[in-house]
Amino acid sequence: MECITNNPFRILGLYANANARDMQKNLSQINAFLNAGKPVVFGVDFPFLPRIDRKTDLVDSALAKIQLNQDRVLHSLFWFTNSSHVDEPAFNALEKGQMDKAADIWSKVANSRESLHNYSSAFNNLGTLKLVKVFYSGALEIDGISEAIRIKLSLISSDYFQEYAKSITDETYKPDSKEITKLFANSLLQNLEISLAQGKTTPQTMAKMFSMADPETHDHIIQRLSSPLKDRLSNMIDKSRERRKTDTKKALDWGSLLFNDSLNDLKAFGDLVGSNSIEYQNIADKLADEILQCAIDHFNTYKDSGEYRFLDKSKAVIDSAKRLAVGPMVNQRIDENRRELIKWVEETPDRLKFESIKDDFLHILATVDKATKTEVSVDLARNLVTQNAPRLEKIRSRVGSSDETYTNSCSMVANVALQVLVTLNNNYQEAIMRTNPYARGMLLENYKSDLKLAWEVFPLIEELAMDGSIRQRVLQNKQTMKEIMTSLGINPEGIMNSLKKFFFG
Repeated sequence: MECITNNPFRILGLYANANARDMQKNLSQINAFLNAGKPVVFGVDFPFLPRIDRKTDLVDSALAKIQLNQDRVLHSLFWFTNSSHVDEPAFNALEKGQMDKAADIWSKVANSRESLHNYSSAFNNLGTLKLVKVFYSGALEIDGISEAIRIKLSLISSDYFQEYAKSITDETYKPDSKEITKLFANSLLQNLEISLAQGKTTPQTMAKMFSMADPETHDHIIQRLSSPLKDRLSNMIDKSRERRKTDTKKALDWGSLLFNDSLNDLKAFGDLVGSNSIEYQNIADKLADEILQCAIDHFNTYKDSGEYRFLDKSKAVIDSAKRLAVGPMVNQRIDENRRELIKWVEETPDRLKFESIKDDFLHILATVDKATKTEVSVDLARNLVTQNAPRLEKIRSRVGSSDETYTNSCSMVANVALQVLVTLNNNYQEAIMRTNPYARGMLLENYKSDLKLAWEVFPLIEELAMDGSIRQRVLQNKQTMKEIMTSLGINPEGIMNSLKKFFFG
């Protein structure tokens, strides 16, 4: 633990409340031994702490660290002070490596009602010794560190802290307890973060060690512990976004990687700041949104290449995003995209089927649309049926005679062809009604001629595989036309027999 092993007071061989004369004495001794090439040892070089190799640069650095009163007080909190009659026997025990005996001496004094008033040094020393025992035991025991922190914070927040500070500095210095508390927490956290990097502790555990701190200090600690996690999560999102934009074909892999890499850090972040906090929601939703976007970009890359073969993996990535999402907007976006993905895949057979007939279908659609905008004639109706018949047959051969696309296409052609004939008939009848009786003859002859030709179109229409309602309409209008022809002296059956003879011999 750097704040103890490299404590400037320890390097100088002093207790934290040593006076200027003691400091000068030790400096002279250090220089003399260094010049002689010999190691120098002091009473505070306790056997349970690592050996110090005192060099000029190390000593100079230690002196620089305790020039300011505030720094002296801070470093004293991670070392020992010798201010009362109970300290001497405890230090005698420490010099022999008897940490438990020293702890027992200080504990008895520190637990008394007047401990802080009369024995603030014992209070500080006990806290320091507990830190030493925990950090050099090989395991970070939470209760031990928590107790050491409690002792230190109790001292800093007490009414007697100013008296303690005077023993370290001078009477002109008035310590700011809140500032010292924050500096103490930062220094201890900095040392604990080494253990964090080594996997010996977690941010959540470190936060629990300071659970007894005042709200302001606790919030500061939470912010310090959570900031690296938040930064790391943000960097993961940025890296995923960069990868996704560079190679969308691997976007599902990037989404899975982001989920797996972020899961532990996000949980740790939530444990620290609270899973209901806005901070947690924001970072969780950003992660979920980026993971979802990976699935979307991958899908958009492959959707036009035919059948989408990554449904299960895409759903797994989207479900990962759902596990992280908190806010309603992100959750809604995830749900909508999941439904659309499944719908797209389920509709793939129909979509592929339509692709195979698209050109023929669009051509038929165009001819039908054109027919609705062209002046009606028998030729228009006949050509609409005969010219589209080969394309309708191609559609039937690809999708089958029972497919809705085929029957709907046939129905569309039949319906428009029939409508052309019906409109032509209505136009004739309206014209005849408007024409002078003495001039109707020629118009009536033309009407009869077109009726005969129209009658010949009906068999062509009836050959189309139209649906039942259109077929019924065709039959009804065919019967109406038959009645009209009969009333005009035209034999429809004769025309039909002639057609049969023409077609079948």
